[in-house]
Amino acid sequence: MNFITFDDVMKIMPYKLTKRINKTGEGRSGLEIYKRRNRRSYRVIMQYVTWKKAIDEENYDYLNNFLEGYSILITPAEYFGNNYPNPSNDLDERFKLGENGFIYYGSALELQNYPPLKEWHEILELKTVTTPNEKSWTGEVAFNVKNGAKKVSTICKSDKAKTAAEKKQVEKYIRENFSDLCNDIPAQSGLGNYDYDYANDVMIKDVKIQMLFMALSTKTRDGKTFGEYINKHYIDHNIKTNDSHDRRITRMIEDGTFLENYNKAYDCLKTICTSADLIDFERLEQLQVWDKKLHTPICPLCNRPIYCEDFFKEILQQEGRRVLDNTQREIVLMHVFALKPGTLNHTVYNLGWGHNFCNTIQGDKNIDETINILESIIENYKEHDIEG
Repeated sequence: MNFITFDDVMKIMPYKLTKRINKTGEGRSGLEIYKRRNRRSYRVIMQYVTWKKAIDEENYDYLNNFLEGYSILITPAEYFGNNYPNPSNDLDERFKLGENGFIYYGSALELQNYPPLKEWHEILELKTVTTPNEKSWTGEVAFNVKNGAKKVSTICKSDKAKTAAEKKQVEKYIRENFSDLCNDIPAQSGLGNYDYDYANDVMIKDVKIQMLFMALSTKTRDGKTFGEYINKHYIDHNIKTNDSHDRRITRMIEDGTFLENYNKAYDCLKTICTSADLIDFERLEQLQVWDKKLHTPICPLCNRPIYCEDFFKEILQQEGRRVLDNTQREIVLMHVFALKPGTLNHTVYNLGWGHNFCNTIQGDKNIDETINILESIIENYKEHDIEG
């Protein structure tokens, strides 16, 4: 096989690994008004406080990052303040309801305190591929009130919760009012991604390349390479699926050509990484996602090596506490500097492979912040250790 591009390299990788790599290009699984597992370069939803800070600081470089545009989510309290039914006197005049932003009701108390105005229409998505200045959604308000007086907008409902009549009504409204804007009507499964999950298509591709190289640079606990592990354990360790390129790998293993092709693919990937400046090992080590002595990835929190066999392991749920359809992997993607509103941290040289447990401990903190918190906990524990 000839290996020239990143896509060529991906063809020889197990489906379970390629799925992990491709998921690095997806935003987190959204709920309600947010998109359900979508590419990171999609339109984003930005909360009013984040947008207001960027506008006030004239941080237009940040706002211009979103190549498919953004919509501003504002709460009823922020929109009305003490001036209901008119907009708050403190509302930034650059916020235009129905143009660049919408009101989001999330509780029965908000409905009670700020009854929706009759002239408002509920949010609908018109296009899924857009530019910042293009009309791609319509409406002024979205409801996701599930307690008390239940009121949930179509765009906030799961596909299973939408009735056939509701879908027809949405399609009819869009075709009658926006026939010049859309051909294929979106499924109304959320309006956009979390703003802090965003990355443009170029960065998404670079992240995939870098993270694949780091994954393939892991070894087994007994020192075997990633390729040697796949060659030996592909079938018996539940790595194989029925995916078409998995069948291709099986044939190569059976005829003895897999390792040769794998090594060629790895060399090709390393060349791609070098030309794109994606494997500066000094930089990776400073981030504590790489150990230069071992020449292998490490978890950015605990600094223990990442072993290749763990990429294919699912976390065993504790007996008696099992949750169906809640599969979690032993190894996950971790951000050294956490994803936070107002910053775009899903970039190369901010990512590493880490342990699911360590990722849970990190939460929404930076790695150094997490370490400081853990040190404080340990010191406090020692001070109050009765037996000590």
